[in-house]
Amino acid sequence: FDLKGHTDIYAGRKGGQTRLIFGGSGGKVYLVRLNGEAESFSVPGLSGDYRMNVADVDRDGVEECVFTDGNRLLITDMEGKTVSDQKIDAGSLDYPYVYRFSAADIRIGLMDSGRRQMMLLSPAGSMSKGFPIAGDSPFSIVFSGEEGFFLYAGADGGSIIKYKVNRER
Repeated sequence: FDLKGHTDIYAGRKGGQTRLIFGGSGGKVYLVRLNGEAESFSVPGLSGDYRMNVADVDRDGVEECVFTDGNRLLITDMEGKTVSDQKIDAGSLDYPYVYRFSAADIRIGLMDSGRRQMMLLSPAGSMSKGFPIAGDSPFSIVFSGEEGFFLYAGADGGSIIKYKVNRER
């Protein structure tokens, strides 16, 4: 396998079988069965700096590949077919975190460290209400009972910031 310098490995399913899924150089995605058999697909147009996550973002029970590359948010199925391809108003997007608020509400968390903004988007690329917000660190979203969801992130000087996240209806 021709791998990038840092390669995350995900466990997922394709065709009812568990696979190890990881991205390689040149936008190639590898799917390896636990018996060692491998297949791959290529995602055209990705630079060597892309980031990838694997999650079921369209709620169909099958994982998709979620990529960021520059200001591009791209989602493909496990065959490499484009599900969504959006240009985001951002300088350079970091790793695409996936947050599940409910069975019907899944969103993608992004950070643009160059512009010092945190974003929360639908898989189709629409910005969540109240975003983007100021910040330049990865963030966590937690559920706090009747109070709802809150975003926590690091801020300058070692402090922590807390934002209330509005539910999508």
